[in-house]
Amino acid sequence: MVRHWLQRVLFLEVQPDPMIFIQCKIIPNLKNPIQKLVKTLFTAARCAIARKWKSIHPPSETDFLERVHFIRRMEYLTALRNVTVDRVWTNWDSIQEL
Repeated sequence: MVRHWLQRVLFLEVQPDPMIFIQCKIIPNLKNPIQKLVKTLFTAARCAIARKWKSIHPPSETDFLERVHFIRRMEYLTALRNVTVDRVWTNWDSIQEL
């Protein structure tokens, strides 16, 4: 599920390497804002897994997307408060409009 969303956002094939998905290792040849978005998506996946940890059913794609939207909203509010612009979410926003 997370790999599918990474491929949609990055427009490139992401190999199923456990070092990338479990330990959040840096994906080679990605620039800093995109790398931050990748780490944020991994954090959202970890939060969704932690929320359903003792449940019989694994987290759904909806649970994952809810966590991503929550993180996106908090970063947006932080950027408004600090009067900054965060370019990290531009790829994510373009995918969400489709």
